[in-house]
Parts: sequence; structure tokens; C-alpha cells
Amino acid sequence: MAKQYSSFSEIDYHLRILSLQREIDRESIKLRFNQVKSNFYPTQLVGGLSGTLKKILLTLAIKKLSLLFRGTRSAIPNKQMTGSDSG
Repeated sequence: MAKQYSSFSEIDYHLRILSLQREIDRESIKLRFNQVKSNFYPTQLVGGLSGTLKKILLTLAIKKLSLLFRGTRSAIPNKQMTGSDSG
């Protein structure tokens, strides 16, 4: 339903409120756009990638170390066995 106004001053008042709301919305959009734009700066992208890269490298290092320790454990009994076979 359309609002009923009793005077021009009410219309002007309502139009002023709508104008201010539109201005607030416009500034809010500008702020969000600038925040998104700053998130895509190369320094921000590299910063995000460095965290991911650190996680990947840490995972690879743990896998390599676990393989190394598994290989060391399985190699030790073999050396002892070859030593006991020759004696």
C-alpha cells in the first residue's frame, strides 16, 4: 500500500531519509569493494599462499622423515641378520 502524506514537508522528510539511506548503501558498497580489492593485492595473495605452502612442505617433510625412519628400522635387523649368518 502506498503511504498517505498530509503535507509536502512529510514528503520532503521521507525523501531526505531515502536519500540518506541510498548514500549510506553507496558508501557501504564502496567500502566492501575496496576491501575485496585489497584482498587481491599481490602481497595478500602471496601471504595466503605462503601459509598453504608451509603446510604442504611440512606434510612432505613429515612423510619423508617417516619413510626415512621406517627404512632405518627395517635396515637394522637385516644388517644384524647378515652379521649372524656369517659367524
